[in-house]
Amino acid sequence: MRVFPAAPTTGPDPSIYPLTLYFDGACPICSGEMHNLMLRNTAGLLRFVDISEPGFSAFPPGTDMPSLMDLMHGLRADGQLAIGAEAIGLAYRGAQLGWIARIMDLPVLRTVCDRAYPVVARNRYRIPRPIVRMVFETGLRRAAERRAGRAACRDDACEYHPPPASASCAARRHRRRVMNPTSIRSVLVCGASGFVGRRIVRTLREAGLAVTEGNSRTQDFQQDLTPDLWVPRVTGFDAVVNAVGLLRDTPRRQLEPVHHRAPAALFEACARAGVMRVIQISANGVAHSPTRYATTKRAADEVLLRLRAEGRLDGIVLRPSIVYGRGGASAALFMNLARLPVLVLPRAAVQAQVQPVAVPDVAQAVLRLLQDGGPEIVTAVGPRALSLAAFIGELRRQRGQQPARVIPLPDAPSRWSARLGDHVSSQPWSSESLALLEQDNIGDAVAFERVLGRPAVPVERFVEAAWASDL
Repeated sequence: MRVFPAAPTTGPDPSIYPLTLYFDGACPICSGEMHNLMLRNTAGLLRFVDISEPGFSAFPPGTDMPSLMDLMHGLRADGQLAIGAEAIGLAYRGAQLGWIARIMDLPVLRTVCDRAYPVVARNRYRIPRPIVRMVFETGLRRAAERRAGRAACRDDACEYHPPPASASCAARRHRRRVMNPTSIRSVLVCGASGFVGRRIVRTLREAGLAVTEGNSRTQDFQQDLTPDLWVPRVTGFDAVVNAVGLLRDTPRRQLEPVHHRAPAALFEACARAGVMRVIQISANGVAHSPTRYATTKRAADEVLLRLRAEGRLDGIVLRPSIVYGRGGASAALFMNLARLPVLVLPRAAVQAQVQPVAVPDVAQAVLRLLQDGGPEIVTAVGPRALSLAAFIGELRRQRGQQPARVIPLPDAPSRWSARLGDHVSSQPWSSESLALLEQDNIGDAVAFERVLGRPAVPVERFVEAAWASDL
């Protein structure tokens, strides 16, 4: 159970405030409005109790779970209950939105509110989430702008106020520790139209989570580089997954803003808005690689891990090896190469070790990490390490073809071909790709299996499990 205590105040009616609001955090419209009130709770007159949390049992006198789920309840300071529209009106007054409460108290509107509220409350789960977010977008943005840059942690309790970069609030750490699998219900997936993002969205929805897709039409990682732009977009979500990525610079999109600056702004906004958990899809091998791809990814990873170390959010960096599956540019390249009877590969591809992972396993890992949490860095790898040449040979075998002849390409021609690829941004081969292939891309398969809760798909089943059937 999450309870957000209020600070002692003077001035308002002491028989009413502090007012404790009992709300259904599993309901998008209820959660959105409560986050709006949390952000505006500058006087500390409101307390918030999420009755959907497992283990909740602190029922106010004369109530039970069905009655609390049916209508909003507010417990006044004098022990009296305010129910339905009355509770909402008192909440607005406590959040310095008295003008809304005064409008609601007009004789005609009061009758409408009293009759309409129960109908809306009892049908709240039928309201599409996009409509809910559209309705609350303006209010949440204005509330966030008023509260941006300030922290309010009093008496070891946080009120969902945005903390400064140096804040380390014990209540936030406590809130993260007591989270359980059902705490995460609503998730924003950035990069949802991409290869990995699409699979993540599908897996989360199959698990019953409410997923909002962020893509290039709604989010611009090239331009949206400040936390203030992101706060209203992430407010109200339990978790955020960032699956946005580029292999290299293109005329329209560059690595530095897309990989580093926009994610850094996103992560800071999540910390300010009280998002429980953030997962960053990075890449294995970025820790020591000097490539622009790696350094920009690593910079964003470090921002998220710093926020985690400060106790401001529960951030996890997921670093997959080569991800295989239908829809992936590199997977399509490997499948095309697997058709050739003769393979001319850079010497690095013949020698360096990779540990490919199937895209369903990456998505499943995201689901498990959202539900259960995990270490700050998780390396996503398949069960077996092998050279890239052997990997392509294995794909060829699964296609029912004989082994191909492999001809190692010397280093100089490899670099020349990569430089030619630099000028064709629509395909994955480039100097960045060559540099990444020159280092081993492997990890601890047993540790990743523990995260998955099952064995990862073996490379011997990749075509069946992640390409032909797209499971």
